[in-house]
Amino acid sequence: MTSIKLMLLTVAGVGLGLSACGGTPEGCGSDTWSSYAEGFFADHCSQCHGSGFETYSLVVGDASSIESAISSGAMPAEGSLSSSDKSRILDWIACGEPE
Repeated sequence: MTSIKLMLLTVAGVGLGLSACGGTPEGCGSDTWSSYAEGFFADHCSQCHGSGFETYSLVVGDASSIESAISSGAMPAEGSLSSSDKSRILDWIACGEPE
């Protein structure tokens, strides 16, 4: 089997798995941009970073850097994240930043 066929079968299998469970990867909660992450960024990031975290597209476009900064503890600068807040926002990113 060629690698392209194998890749297509893998992608199709993942798609079927996600659609069977409602489109949410296993282990992902119900947090979305509008239900959680938008408020998180407004509360913990916008005071220092301004409008850089106001919209979904801006945050998603920089998700890898944001994940690294939060994971390492470099951000937020005031260090005010509880372990549950940190886990929850990192889970939202890991789950594909659902809108």
